[in-house]
Amino acid sequence: VAMGKSGDPIKAEAEMRALLAIFARRRGPDHDESLSCRTALARLLDDTGRSHEAAKEFREIVDARERMAGTDDLEAGRTRHLLGDALAGERNYAAAIPEYQKAEMILEKHLGIEHAETLLNRSNLALAQGEHQQYEAAEKELKEILAIRERLLGANDISVLMTCFN
Repeated sequence: VAMGKSGDPIKAEAEMRALLAIFARRRGPDHDESLSCRTALARLLDDTGRSHEAAKEFREIVDARERMAGTDDLEAGRTRHLLGDALAGERNYAAAIPEYQKAEMILEKHLGIEHAETLLNRSNLALAQGEHQQYEAAEKELKEILAIRERLLGANDISVLMTCFN
């Protein structure tokens, strides 16, 4: 991960693939350590503009996590969010939207509607809906997010934030 962040994604990918092979051999391909390593690899692929490859990895990770822990597993939900991001990176909004929606249900169940991770997923969902010309759904989502943020921060803090964006 550090190699990828320091600007050497080719070497980082090779190291991650080698580590993944070790985890898969010693622990099995569906072990949490293997799936965590695979998630880091998929994130690297997505960060380096290889969204299609990343989406394939994320989808397989979601499938494995759901096989192991069930369809409402928190890590599966987090990975669905990343899958949505990769699909949105490909501009495949029609496929990204249901992934964000499934992730939202899981994140809300485990983390709550006010958690930053849940709100980020909802924001990304709204952006994908807007890009997919689902303007009413995007507007509804954004208004609900704003209402939560107002409740959390207080109306005065929101007005200060809003002036920063104008």
